Amino acid sequence: MNTTVRYDEILKKLARFENKRLLAELAWGGQIVAITSMLLFTFFTFLEYLFFFSPGVRSVFYYTWLGITGGSIVHFVLTPLYRRYIIVAANPVRSALEAGSYFPQVKDDLMNVMQLVKVSDRRGFSEKLVAAAFDDIYDRIKVLEFGSAVSFKKAKKLLIFTLISFILSGGSFTFSSGMKDAGLRIIDHNKQFVPPQKYSFNIKPGDIEVAKGDSVIVSVVVSGPAAKSLELYHKDDSQPAFIKEVIKAGKDGSFSFVLPSVKYTTEYYAAIEDSKSITYKITVTDKPLIRAFKLQITPPAYTGERPTEQTDNGNVSGIKGTVISLSLESNKELSSASIEFMEGINIPLTVDGTSASGSFRIMGDNEYVIKISDTKGYSNISPVKYTIRASYDASPEIVVLSPDSTQPFLVVRGRIFL
Repeated sequence: MNTTVRYDEILKKLARFENKRLLAELAWGGQIVAITSMLLFTFFTFLEYLFFFSPGVRSVFYYTWLGITGGSIVHFVLTPLYRRYIIVAANPVRSALEAGSYFPQVKDDLMNVMQLVKVSDRRGFSEKLVAAAFDDIYDRIKVLEFGSAVSFKKAKKLLIFTLISFILSGGSFTFSSGMKDAGLRIIDHNKQFVPPQKYSFNIKPGDIEVAKGDSVIVSVVVSGPAAKSLELYHKDDSQPAFIKEVIKAGKDGSFSFVLPSVKYTTEYYAAIEDSKSITYKITVTDKPLIRAFKLQITPPAYTGERPTEQTDNGNVSGIKGTVISLSLESNKELSSASIEFMEGINIPLTVDGTSASGSFRIMGDNEYVIKISDTKGYSNISPVKYTIRASYDASPEIVVLSPDSTQPFLVVRGRIFL
């Protein structure tokens, strides 16, 4: 194997050594950057959270954090990359000196021989002695892997502090809305923000849609100094101004108020001193109702009677076996409809948009109601109860109208077929 091939092999060994050394530096330096950036930003955010500074102070915090973070990146990340791919790539002798320092059997010999091999003017040097020296150092290092001398211990020891920093910083922003808001104020440092209110409010149900006539329970949990009372303001579409209600705190410190039978869309909010909640809206929607319905009454065929109709009147009577066909129209699009009998039998109706239809047979006296539900789950309230009266077909009777009992009569013997 000639000197050039061996020299290239040594260069490859040194390249692997430098790559591993770079990874070790970046593993440690990257953590230094992360720790510095996270803790510094968290510290500035905590100060902003406590004191709510002006935009000028927040700008100082922001650019200080940005400058230190940028400087750390340059020093701990970009500098090692520059050294590896610019300086070392142009001068492998430096790498040979660094690698040799890790191995006592090599020391400075590798650097010295590499300098001799690559020198263009070797006057005063014996070519044979240079080649012999090179072969000697090659034999000593051919089984060595310089990268094995590189250690990641420093980066591993720092890893626990990186994790702690991440947990502290991440937790403070995740579990504290105040810290999150303060951090956003630092990032948007030039913007003027309104100082936080003394009290904050958690109001339920917030924005909600209810059926007309339903009552709404408003519950409020207040964060901040202890409050014995709060003011609840509400106004529906029929009122010109908000109505104030003073509510006392319950035993658990929360507040509750009932808005009874809400008929119109209503806005409401809570306030204590100068602190005010956002305004919520209760949107009122009509419950489904039956606008019109029609019954077709079809007696049994043997009676010979024709079907009849009646409108908007569910009370029916007929001979047992009479079929009642019902069709209705609602003010809302329906999801279901049914006829519910007092004896516990329910007959579902076929729904088509705002219409529904179905039928049942008179089997005896009974009572029933018509239940409908719209697509939002609201049902008609207090449905009207209707009655069913059943009559039963009796055996035929003959009544002789003439002659009557005061007139003479003849006895006629025969049969009459009915």
